Amino acid sequence: MSRRGWLLFLTVGLVWGFPYLLIKEAVAGFSPLTVVFIRTAIGALLLVPLTAWRGELLPVLRRWPTLLVFTAVEIAVPWVLLSDAETHLSSSLSGLLVAAVPLVGALLVVVAGGDERL
Repeated sequence: MSRRGWLLFLTVGLVWGFPYLLIKEAVAGFSPLTVVFIRTAIGALLLVPLTAWRGELLPVLRRWPTLLVFTAVEIAVPWVLLSDAETHLSSSLSGLLVAAVPLVGALLVVVAGGDERL
């Protein structure tokens, strides 16, 4: 691999892994629910004004029930579980387990007899 490739690989590793270290430190002082609330609030404070400025907020709000279910299933519940897990596991193991999710999903498709190629 080239130097540029290694540099990009290490950069992605740092960007991917650093949040798990921060979560581990955060759950030492706050409850997992508080950590998730703070993470979500920061994201909302950054993204809602940008979405409104681009004129894309109203179409999303028209589908608020679907958005609420998606947010609970795909964001809130996994983040609470991840934050709670980091009270028991190391941040590096948490990051590796999360990184393995696409691999598990791909294996489930194969086991279930799906038509998708790996």
